[in-house]
Amino acid sequence: MRRINGSENIRKLLYNFLDENTSGEFKSILTGKPLVYYFWDDFAEKFMQTRVDKNISLKSLRLTLKNFDSEKHKDYSGYLKEIKHIQTDEKLDWDIVFLDSTRVIVFDTQEMSAEVHIWWEIFLKYSELFDSYWNKKQEA
Repeated sequence: MRRINGSENIRKLLYNFLDENTSGEFKSILTGKPLVYYFWDDFAEKFMQTRVDKNISLKSLRLTLKNFDSEKHKDYSGYLKEIKHIQTDEKLDWDIVFLDSTRVIVFDTQEMSAEVHIWWEIFLKYSELFDSYWNKKQEA
């Protein structure tokens, strides 16, 4: 596990995450606003456009019913993004998780830190969590 601290280092980590992505997709799980919005709208737009330019799709699982970006991005497909909102009462000890084919990055937005994991067991834990919520039927 590698630990990253500070806003500037997190921004670099995010771009490296895109540069090192080999699968053409990644997943996010979050309980609040998307991570890129902690760094202002101009960073968020630049990061998302970089992801689109690199043809990396995003499945974003929002474990909250609050929507932070639907007004700006009514056409999620243009951003290669699919979003699901699921309300949960589950208590989680993290704010945001990114997963690609081999890595898990767990973000703490209070401390502005991240833990980068490449252990298979950690990957499976978060991948299974993502899949269990993503495949859950929406309640009417």
